[in-house]
Amino acid sequence: MPQGNDLNDVAIIDENTMVAVGVSGLILKTTDSGINWLIKESGIADDLDELQFIDNYTGWVIGGGKLYKLSEIAIAIKEVVDNADIELGPGYSEVLLKQTVIRGPGDITRAKNELGYRPKYSLKKGIKEYANWLKKQKY
Repeated sequence: MPQGNDLNDVAIIDENTMVAVGVSGLILKTTDSGINWLIKESGIADDLDELQFIDNYTGWVIGGGKLYKLSEIAIAIKEVVDNADIELGPGYSEVLLKQTVIRGPGDITRAKNELGYRPKYSLKKGIKEYANWLKKQKY
């Protein structure tokens, strides 16, 4: 693979064509059975969790579908990680809020209805598994 990011899902479209998605908005595509991979621009920085094609030309790339506040993430970490010491600052100033484009999550309603997609991880479950992984890595 021509990158160092983790992959979350791969779809085999035909004997030559595959598409893969991963962390930080990564999308990869091959049309020569995996010999060469092209990085496709997704335009987002969020992780892409799953990929589903219903034919050679129609597919969905799906993330978690929920936008969390930093305070919600901090609370979830404190509930899962013993002795987590998290202190949040005041956040964006009014000036920065006016200058910053804040993107929300993609709407996953269509994927739920047409594909039966359901996110595999809640915020708390994801944090817990990541914390356990970090412990095993001795971080």
